[in-house]
Amino acid sequence: MTIAFRARGVRGFGSLLTQSLIGITAGAIALMWPAMLANTLPTFVAAWATTKGVAEILAAIALRSEVSDEWPLAATGALSIICGALIMPGIGLDHFALAWVFGFYAIFVGIFLLAIARRLRQLAQEMALA
Repeated sequence: MTIAFRARGVRGFGSLLTQSLIGITAGAIALMWPAMLANTLPTFVAAWATTKGVAEILAAIALRSEVSDEWPLAATGALSIICGALIMPGIGLDHFALAWVFGFYAIFVGIFLLAIARRLRQLAQEMALA
């Protein structure tokens, strides 16, 4: 969220802020109503992942004109939407399959976030030299 507020004048600010607020809201709901969450966990996680994915794709689109190599952010968004769709109730995944979905999701999102961090570091270095 700190990054989002520091980027207020930059394109994509709204998407960064939305992602921050979605994460904070999801965490607060999980902490305030754990019993309710236990009964609706797949629905809750699916909604969070899908909403987060849309915000990430919108941020990548907004940043496209400002930053080159923004594709890892869009890929993370697409992966979040796919993960959300896979764990929607009614798909019928058992706990073992859900664990695989979450595991692969976490690994690939981590890889994409490392790519984003690497690109942001390069941009910071380029800006420092300019």
